[in-house]
Amino acid sequence: VRPPSESSKEVKIGTMGLPPLAPNATSGACMPCAEKTFKPDASDNMCNACPANTWAPEGSTTLTDCACIAGYKADANGVDCAPCQAGFEKNTTGPGNCTACEAGFEKANPGAGTCSACPRGFSKPNSGEGVCVECRAGFEKNNTGPGNCTACLPGFEKANSGAGTCSACAIGYEKAFAGPGLCEECRAGFEKNNTGPGNC
Repeated sequence: VRPPSESSKEVKIGTMGLPPLAPNATSGACMPCAEKTFKPDASDNMCNACPANTWAPEGSTTLTDCACIAGYKADANGVDCAPCQAGFEKNTTGPGNCTACEAGFEKANPGAGTCSACPRGFSKPNSGEGVCVECRAGFEKNNTGPGNCTACLPGFEKANSGAGTCSACAIGYEKAFAGPGLCEECRAGFEKNNTGPGNC
């Protein structure tokens, strides 16, 4: 009895419900299609590459097995996927839209990546594009994530921008207004015997 031909073997493989195989470039043996490739039929053809920025599991058989990777979007599987713009994220594989980073969160670069909370001393009041901006001198923000920089109260100062908290004026120093500005030494003939708010 003559053995079945190679082509009839591959057809049989296909009819058994196994994924179509393709010849290995090195050994010549038939192997399941690698990740990010697919092959719809049983033949001696090579596996087809998935579209740009998509992924498919080993042994995939259809173009629609190729799905957008995280950080990339498309309306359906099996098509080229575009990167999420800066300020937007998509943390799942498959079709779908990118979602805007919430206020207090940033993502500086397009493509893959998640929105990160603004650190202490930085704020971002709007959702979507934009990066966290450091609080200016005389303003503080002592939590990560959402929130605005708030002015130092009278009797408190913060000399530098960015992270840091407002510090109480020392004994013998005053600051009568909120926001930017430094505590000033009491002039001759005046005193202030407490820290923080109060006039000389």
